[in-house]
Amino acid sequence: MDAIFKRLQSLRSSGGLGDRFVKLQSSKDILRFTSKHAKAAPGDAPFDALHFATGPLTPRAAAALEGFLLVPARNIDFTDLVIESPEKLLGSSPGLATAFAGLTGLTHLELLGAGQHSRCLLRAMHAQLSSVNLVMVPLEEDVDEDDEGWEATGRNPITLLENFQDTLESVDCEGTETLCVTDLAYPQVYPKVDQVSLEGVDPPITTHYVHAFPHLSALTISTKTEEFVELLGNGAKQLHQRRQLNIIEQRACGSWQSLDFCDTTLGTLYVLGLQCPVRDLRIIHDILGPTEMLGRVLMDTRPTLLALQEFPLDMLSGPAFASLMQGTAVRQVKTLEITLVLDENSGKDMAIGAAFGALINALKPLEIQCLGVSLLCNFRGPYLRESQAPAAHVALSSAETFLQDLNLDTLAGRLRTAVRSFPNVVVLVFGHRTRAPAAATVGDERKNAQLRTYKMAELYGLISGIAARRV
Repeated sequence: MDAIFKRLQSLRSSGGLGDRFVKLQSSKDILRFTSKHAKAAPGDAPFDALHFATGPLTPRAAAALEGFLLVPARNIDFTDLVIESPEKLLGSSPGLATAFAGLTGLTHLELLGAGQHSRCLLRAMHAQLSSVNLVMVPLEEDVDEDDEGWEATGRNPITLLENFQDTLESVDCEGTETLCVTDLAYPQVYPKVDQVSLEGVDPPITTHYVHAFPHLSALTISTKTEEFVELLGNGAKQLHQRRQLNIIEQRACGSWQSLDFCDTTLGTLYVLGLQCPVRDLRIIHDILGPTEMLGRVLMDTRPTLLALQEFPLDMLSGPAFASLMQGTAVRQVKTLEITLVLDENSGKDMAIGAAFGALINALKPLEIQCLGVSLLCNFRGPYLRESQAPAAHVALSSAETFLQDLNLDTLAGRLRTAVRSFPNVVVLVFGHRTRAPAAATVGDERKNAQLRTYKMAELYGLISGIAARRV
């Protein structure tokens, strides 16, 4: 979901905002808005959220906005501020960053495209923020040579958000950097933060996060794939070294007792080397690293709910995966969800039908209660609905033909009877060039309804759902 609307859609769905959300998209909007609210009195609450998507302002509009922020805005009880392209908006006037920083009643802040001016705002702001969404501008655009605080804060949320250490509960960042060269830990500590999301971050040093967010419950983190190019060279020696260093530092300095949820990529999770159990673990396949990576991260975390997302069929139909499913690393897993990416490479090591058979056989030893399997088709070529060609005239590979003819009820039944624990099963196929999305379920529908696979099928309109059938 677009980061701009994560918070706003959440509030709307819960009835928290309704029409009390104002979005300004031009200098004319600014002039009309500031004129309308010029006489705001203390305690006025005409809106709850203010969203700026204006880009640079005219001098007149910038002056009007600055004047509004310095007096009338401080009389209005609103809690949410969203600024798209803040560098352009804040750069319209030297005093705008300071004026925004004076909004002490805010509890939620989003800066989507943050750089030098946004850093000035964050350093000057002393609102009691409980949640922040910070998306940095690309590094090549973040020229900050005259900023004395660059070395101290730069693009690092742990230092950039230090004014809000006592109140922050949720941190959502993209394109930030958390590498600390000189110390194992930062002086900043965020005791109330229980949710952190770091997308496109540099390769992690786990103790930085443990120290900064000691009471963390949910971690979403991913490192850009290109960051792994050097680490994977020379037999992945540096990758193993990064992981081992993180493990040693956690054992010496401590780690979390546990995490309730972690959503990450295989490469990032391997480097993190978590030394605590994770109840609900989602792993996205991102790099073709050493075959033992998946087994080692599962031994680290021992999840109860496990989701393997965007994994290639060949990886999960090979002997290494079959061996992993027989071991202690998955013994405690009660819910397993797998999303297979199927493309031209699927079935290269063996025919696709045989590969599916090998995957099913690999799952046999599991003692799981629920199993979800999603088949994401990603084959090249025109889609039937786009080419407007009859299905008979769309050339399909042997793998695509297999998936087109695959009976999902039969597949769901095979999975249910093959796995030792006789689990509840949901199967979903989507993205096929000639076949419409389809789903099948078998077993206890109420338990299946907890699966993300089931919820995805509901979104496609393939399953009416428990709640819908009660009506």
